[in-house]
Amino acid sequence: MSDDREHLRKTFAYIFTKLLVWHCLPERRTPQLRQFIADARREVDETLCESPELMDHGSAILKEAYAQALPKASKEIGIPVEDLPETCPLDVFGGFRTAEERKEDEAHGRA
Repeated sequence: MSDDREHLRKTFAYIFTKLLVWHCLPERRTPQLRQFIADARREVDETLCESPELMDHGSAILKEAYAQALPKASKEIGIPVEDLPETCPLDVFGGFRTAEERKEDEAHGRA
């Protein structure tokens, strides 16, 4: 399980890095970036299907992955880590919308 947990953490860190780029640099929202994120999400789904017990550690894995993603995203975006959100502002599984956009859509029946 530790290998699967490590794989999942690394995959989430990659997703978080790319989602932060998506969030902070709208001009870099390319079809290729969208595809990279979608592929990584599928990889997470496969890992969780193979090792469903990892769901019990989901919160810890996500926190570790986000912490790992911050310096990478900072470098890729070109801003200090301190200027990035302390917690992920994006809905990891809900599409390419921020959590705030998702709530607004749901409030207006557009979910």
